[in-house]
Amino acid sequence: MFFTKKNWKNRQCEYHNRRKLVKVAGKQDEYEVTRVEGLVMEEGDAFDQTNMNDMESRIASGFDAVGKELGGKASEKDVQTAQRTADNAAQAARTAQRTADDALPSSSAQNFLRVVSWDASTGTLRTTKGV
Repeated sequence: MFFTKKNWKNRQCEYHNRRKLVKVAGKQDEYEVTRVEGLVMEEGDAFDQTNMNDMESRIASGFDAVGKELGGKASEKDVQTAQRTADNAAQAARTAQRTADDALPSSSAQNFLRVVSWDASTGTLRTTKGV
């Protein structure tokens, strides 16, 4: 097989969008945001450097295998198929990012929280209030 497919898993928990805001001492309108999701049934796959680099490596290996199979001569159709595969992978990464963004609590204009930093490994988000 030219491409090793990964079976991605979603995070499954009791309260998917629940977060806890804790005021940062000495900072006006700045909060630590942490997950308070209740029971976590499935950790899921992280949208992080390790998984994205693994996906890139698997795609590159697939291209290499196709090139070897074709004796280094790819047809226009092979190139188009490879481009569609890369485009689909990029779209999947964008969709995963939007899904992660949507998991954050919604806010109105007067309650806007600006992201200061995000620690994907712990799910901790530091924010500051305001535009």
